Amino acid sequence: MLRAVRRDLRSVYADHYRILGAPSTGEPLKVLETLDERGHDSAFFLVDQWILIKPSGC
Repeated sequence: MLRAVRRDLRSVYADHYRILGAPSTGEPLKVLETLDERGHDSAFFLVDQWILIKPSGC
């Protein structure tokens, strides 16, 4: 699903914006910190609240 969303966003906005995606909850925060340290602005966030819960014994 993430790949499809990224592809669709890039097809429309890639000429003017850099499109990034992250499959985990912690990774986007690291990306934002890195962008901020480098002086880059962040403009838009798309968030899914789906959480994977592993069955016991895994």
